[in-house]
Order: sequence, then structure tokens, then C-alpha cells
Amino acid sequence: MSLGKKSGIDSRIIRNSDENWTQSRGPFCDEDFFDLSDWTLLINDVGTYNCEVYQLRKLINFIPSWRFDDIMVSFAAPGGGVGPHFDLYDVFLVQAKGHRCWKIGQECDASSLLRENSDLRLLSKFEVSEEVFTEPGDILYLPPSKAHWGVAQSESITYSIGFRAPRLNDMIAYLTDELLERLPPDVLYNDKLMKPAQRPGEIRSDDLARAREQILSKLIESETTNHWFGDLITESSIDLGESDSSMTPNWACANIRKASNLAWREDLDKVHLYVNGIHATYSSNLIDMVIILCKNREIKKSQLPATNFEESIDCIEFLVEIGAAFIE
Repeated sequence: MSLGKKSGIDSRIIRNSDENWTQSRGPFCDEDFFDLSDWTLLINDVGTYNCEVYQLRKLINFIPSWRFDDIMVSFAAPGGGVGPHFDLYDVFLVQAKGHRCWKIGQECDASSLLRENSDLRLLSKFEVSEEVFTEPGDILYLPPSKAHWGVAQSESITYSIGFRAPRLNDMIAYLTDELLERLPPDVLYNDKLMKPAQRPGEIRSDDLARAREQILSKLIESETTNHWFGDLITESSIDLGESDSSMTPNWACANIRKASNLAWREDLDKVHLYVNGIHATYSSNLIDMVIILCKNREIKKSQLPATNFEESIDCIEFLVEIGAAFIE
């Protein structure tokens, strides 16, 4: 058996010896799994490679699909776990096999102290507030920044359904980039109401306040296409590249690739489709088609709207050309 980056899979084994956690990365072979206890195998983004695992995302359809990030699988021998830690995102833990004890701890943030000399970002202090035992079929939700620590009570398989949330600094960057493209270059700082300067070269608090007010007023007043948000939340961490698929007249079904992120927004008589950080605009007649693509991740040629058939074909061609979909 060989499992790891050579096969395109990001995998890790975490071992625990007297609360001393160590991490090794794949590829792995059979000898790496001889220990009978106190280790965990983590495999990231399993849904990209396995259709059945990918279907687990349907468990959380009540959350906008563009928030979905990936599904990680954890196979743990008895006593296995990754130690006390916290995540910056929402996660649903689906127990598929065996039993785990989950210790729930304190609220954490960037100031929470981490253990030194470890690349696992483990908490140096963990305050247990409650314990939850999960068995096959149970789902445990953990909000962002909530400390937790899962320990396998028996041979255990757990699926972690994780969600993405854009960083505020990225949101500001995307928004301001779009605003700068639309802001006339001849709009200058205005200080016609300033008080006379008393000390040469001084930047006064009023000067700073005036500059901030002028910036904020432009942020509020300026019109944007609002594409910045859709482009940001669908940006893919995987370089899909250009598709090697070609559009042929006799295609029967278009399939969205598992690594592709889709979202859409309705604006008057238009629907804006966002895919992997790229957007395209179509008439609102394609909304039903876009919803099917987002929900089912596929659409049959026979499902395309007859009244806007050519435009729907253009949409499928767009998805194929950017590598977000393939046809069969």
C-alpha cells in the first residue's frame, strides 16, 4: 500500500506518546500502520476522489453551498487523536465507525497560547467544559474557535465536513480592488476646511480624521458590480487548469468537477454565475439551470431550457473552457 502526495492525496499520520504528538506526512506504506494504538491517519479533501464521500455534503444543505470547503477523513486506532486544538471554521463531525470521546473546551482566538516546538498548533492550556461520546451515525457540530480534543475509544472513522469563510482582509482587498478600478484618478484629498498649521510638518489628528472620512465616504458612495464577493468566495485552492474536454454536438450530460466552487447572484434581469474565482453573466431565464448545477453538480442536455437553449449552451461551454466541468 502506498498513500500520500505521490498519488495526489494529502495525508498525515499523527502519533501520541504521553501527550507528545508528532506528525509525519505521506506517502505511507504498510509498515507505517503496525502500531496497535495512539495514532491517527488524516486524509484531506477525500470528497474530491470519492463520490460516495462527496455525497456527505448533502447533510448540510441548509448552509449555502458556497460555504462548503472539503471533507477530511480520520482513521484512528484506539487512543488516537490530534490533541487539543481549535479551528477557525465551522465543522460537522460525522462518526462512521467506532466510538470517540470528544472533550469540548474554551473559546479561543489569536491570543490563545500554543505549545512550543510543535507544528500541529496544539493548545498549551485546555479547559474541559463537557464531554460528548459519539457512535456510528452521530453528527457533532463545532463552531469556529471552540477548543476540542477527540480521542478514539475503539478503531474509529470520522468524517469532518469543513466550511470556508473569507478572511476580512481578503474581503477588503477584493472590494477595494474593484472600487479602485471604477474610481476616477483625478479625485484628490480635500482639506479646504482645515485649521491653519501652527507647527511645520505636523500631521494633526484632524488631518487623519479628514482623510479617513473621505476614504469611507467613497467606499460607501461608490457603486460596484459586487462581483468581488462572488469571485472571492468561489476562488479555488486547486489549480484546475484548462480542460481537455471538447464540446461535441452529441454530448448528453455536463458534470461539475468536485474541486470546483459555484455560486450565483440574481440582479434585476441578470444572473451572475461565479465559478472558481471567475464570473459570467446571463439572462435570468437561466436561473433554474444554474440552481440545478449548484444542487446536483450536473445537468443533462435534455434539462436545458428550450427557450434559451443557445444561451444555456454558452454557459456550459464557459464551464468546460475554464476547467470547471466536463461533458460526457
